[in-house]
Parts: sequence; structure tokens; C-alpha cells
Amino acid sequence: MNHPLPNWKSLAAQRVPAVQPYDLRWQRRWLGYARYWRWQFFGWGFLLASQTFPSLTIPGDPYLASTLLISLSFFFLCLVCSHFLRGVLIGLRGCSLSWGGLLLRLFPWLILLSVVIGYLVCLTGVDLLPAEFSKPFPGQSPELLFLQNVVFTANGAFLILVLWVVCYFIHHLYAAYQYAQMERLRLEVSMREAELRHLRSQMDPHFLFNSLNTVRALISPENQEARGALTHLSEILRNSLRQGERSLIPLEEELSALENHLAIEQL
Repeated sequence: MNHPLPNWKSLAAQRVPAVQPYDLRWQRRWLGYARYWRWQFFGWGFLLASQTFPSLTIPGDPYLASTLLISLSFFFLCLVCSHFLRGVLIGLRGCSLSWGGLLLRLFPWLILLSVVIGYLVCLTGVDLLPAEFSKPFPGQSPELLFLQNVVFTANGAFLILVLWVVCYFIHHLYAAYQYAQMERLRLEVSMREAELRHLRSQMDPHFLFNSLNTVRALISPENQEARGALTHLSEILRNSLRQGERSLIPLEEELSALENHLAIEQL
């Protein structure tokens, strides 16, 4: 049976994945961790390389040094602003918001940070490349040209920050999915261990092994296969009861239990 896809209203009402309590500490929230910084430098470094590569291919470009400095300033500003945006996102995720509420609170921050990036990049461009950033068209004031450059750069920065936010939530949604799968597996293992403990509690080991030894003694010495099968079976049961009390089992005991099991299978 085909289930209808949820509409945008139901998706907006769903809760954002909760943040871990240790992520709300200021060290974790504002300093980050090693893997986060590796991805930060890799992502923004790739953007920096894509911006500077066309300038490097132009022979004798007189504005090469200035273009590289502007690209570096854009790289640094995006790195700082996205890191600040991460701290804002962690704080918002700690408020148990819905997706709709999160987007409403996040949107002003995206606009503000985009304007900051656009303004500072254009301010750097005016100092380094005045011919391109400060030379207005006929009938156009320098102030209007500067404002247009800020708006244009801020639009690009806004799209890049939105893409950064999308990648951020894809990573955390996948991590939450993996955590849920691990918790499900742990629950299944705990249930099986509880069933085994329940079975062991209903079985008296001394009575069981005494009974097996009695049956083995009643078998004639000529029937070595039957006596050997009971010996292997008692060893398997003894290992099962012994291993249920420990979380780590030596490899020697595991191999011994496997040999007993294979001996019974061969019979």
C-alpha cells in the first residue's frame, strides 16, 4: 500500500534532532573539535581554490596579488562566520524547536552574516582593486556602486551559508540515524541476554552436569562415540554458562567450544 508523502506543514512541525548535552558546553560549542575543523578547512579551502584558479591561469595578470588577497579575506570571513553560525545552531537545537521554528530563528542570522561578509569583502576590494570596486558607470555614484557590490557579494555569501547549513544538518541527521541503529542493536542484544539469563536461572547447573555424568557412566565403555558426544555436550553447556557471566572471553575458550560443537556436528 502506498503511503502519502508528508506535506510541508507536517515536516515543519517535526522536532529538530536534539543536541547532546556535552555539545552545549562552551568549549565544545565554540572551540569545536579536530574532525570539525578538518572539514571546515577542506570545504572552504576547496572554495578558495576554485576562486583563485582562474586568476592563476591568466599570464601576467597585474591584479593577481590583489585578487588572491580578496579571496583569502572571503575564505577567512566565511570560516569565521560559519563557525559562529555553528554555535548559533547548537544553541537553537538545544531549545527543542521544530524545523519551522528553527528556520524562522536562523534566517535573520543568515542575512546578517551574509551582509557582514559582503560588506567586509567589498571594503577590502575597494582598497586592493579600486578600478573594479570604486569606478562607477556614468551617472552612477561611488556609494551606489559600493552598495550594489555589497548586495551582490552578500547574495553569493547567503547561498554559500545556506549550503553550509544543509551540509551541517545532513551530517547530523545521518549521525542521528546511525546512533538510532546502534541503540536498536544494543536493545536487541540486551533482550537476548535477558532471555539467556532467564533460561539459565531456570536450569540447575549441578543437577544438569550430574545427570550428564550419570548417563555417560551408564553407557558401556565399548560405545566411545556416545560417551564422547555427552562429553562434548557437557563442555558446550559448561562454556555457555561460564561465558554468560563475562563480557570478554579468551580466544582459547572460544576455539575449544567451537571444537566441541564441530565434533557433535560430525557425529
